[in-house]
Amino acid sequence: MTKQSEWLALSDRCEKATGQSYELDLALATALYELGGSTVNYDPATWLERNCTITGSLDAIVSVIEQELPGWAWKVGTCSVSDDAWLVPDLNCPVHGARLREQFGDAPQGSIWDEGIDIDRRPPGNVALALCQALCEAMAAVASEETGK
Repeated sequence: MTKQSEWLALSDRCEKATGQSYELDLALATALYELGGSTVNYDPATWLERNCTITGSLDAIVSVIEQELPGWAWKVGTCSVSDDAWLVPDLNCPVHGARLREQFGDAPQGSIWDEGIDIDRRPPGNVALALCQALCEAMAAVASEETGK
């Protein structure tokens, strides 16, 4: 299984999840550890014990995004219909913009790098899961870019 397909499988699990889940938290932490992420740099189960849930805490998933995808912009929202999350490289970031423009700047209009990842989870109830799903899709897209697929 490729890095991209592993991240997409985790995205699918996030999409199907109905709420906070230790099993999904552990799967995400394990992927961050095994697939080269910088957030989880020791045993995933121990990391989870020392930190809080990823799938149930907006603060936790934002922290992971800031470490894994520095310079990316994100936003979330919720209403009576859905939880929404959006994630995109911020090509204007004063710290990371030059690197991100070099990495993604030539992307065609309408691509994931141009418009971002837009998640719409229905029914609402856990905006952190929407952002977890966006992270997984972003990590899959980055893995695909790295392998030239």
